[in-house]
Amino acid sequence: MFSALSARETVMVALEARSRSLLIPSMLYLPPSPMQERRKRKEADEIIDYLGLGRYADTLMAELSTGTRRIVELASLIALDSKLLLLDEPTAGVAQKETEAFGPLIRSIQQELGSSILIIEHDMPMVMSISDRIYCLEAGAVISEGTPLEVRNDPKVIASYLGTDERAINRSEVTVTTSPTTTV
Repeated sequence: MFSALSARETVMVALEARSRSLLIPSMLYLPPSPMQERRKRKEADEIIDYLGLGRYADTLMAELSTGTRRIVELASLIALDSKLLLLDEPTAGVAQKETEAFGPLIRSIQQELGSSILIIEHDMPMVMSISDRIYCLEAGAVISEGTPLEVRNDPKVIASYLGTDERAINRSEVTVTTSPTTTV
């Protein structure tokens, strides 16, 4: 992300990447029209508000918490109008409270926008709570695949990811969801 840009400006960069620039003005290095900039700003603000980032819109990325930066990254993906979101450890280094809010946010984005989401993540409680299908890997090989409940009860997954401690297994309790497009 761009540490010297605000959250709004970061989302506007993604919006710029999504839209095609006009050839002649681009060749002449002419700035976008004020109308184009207002439209981009309005759309960026809508995305920012949708994700609950309104109070951070003018805050520099460098000043945001890791969790809030991750949500701005999600806002940028939404701005790109992606139908498939690839998230690589989106909660790594994020405070527990922010991690707990991240799962429902990802699920909401998936349901509202109809996007498919592929997540690579080690936070098993979050994975179990938002996924429709899970593929577990160990040393580069798939050791289990199925619904969260099936994977949670697989002895290979318990040994590799959850351990045999009953508290760890219970911490990964499954919340059943109905949308068929989130895969981890």
